[in-house]
Amino acid sequence: MQRNETSRQSAAASRALLVAALAGILLIPSMFLDWFGPSDIAKARFPDRDLPAQTAWEAFSKLDAILALTAILGAGLALIIWVMARRRGVPGWPMLGGALVGGIGTIGAALLLGRMINPPGENDLQTVLFGAYVGLALTAALALAGWTAAIVGLNAVRRGYVITMAPIVSTPASRQLGSGDAPGAAPSARRLPR
Repeated sequence: MQRNETSRQSAAASRALLVAALAGILLIPSMFLDWFGPSDIAKARFPDRDLPAQTAWEAFSKLDAILALTAILGAGLALIIWVMARRRGVPGWPMLGGALVGGIGTIGAALLLGRMINPPGENDLQTVLFGAYVGLALTAALALAGWTAAIVGLNAVRRGYVITMAPIVSTPASRQLGSGDAPGAAPSARRLPR
């Protein structure tokens, strides 16, 4: 069998892993945006106080570390698996790695959604700001991209294909074949004068 028949490029898995990595990378700076701020009730109850908005780092005591870990692990795993799959062309890498990245992103998104429904502090006094929605979108994108890579990998394995994350490149030995040489035959070496 020819390599081209048994190997297929999976652009979908490649893009999904890169989207997961990008979402994880962007999640860290998004945590410096304003995530929670005073509600109208808080402003009416405390008109003389300056009630500042809070970033994810300020609002959370543990979830900020979990989200940072989600971003680092998600982006790191996605990039590592993308590189390994690109080098080795093994279908298990996008499938297994996508499931890991998808699982990490799903846990992070579920925890964040729970805190957006039940904001830190008194619920009446807090309102969810734009930064929290950006964080939720990036965490959900990380999860979705990971699960997409896993599904593409699983489908490819079921079909018996090897997923390569880049176009198949000829080897140095195959480039040295002449027009009359048989495939697999070693290139003839020149004899050096003694």
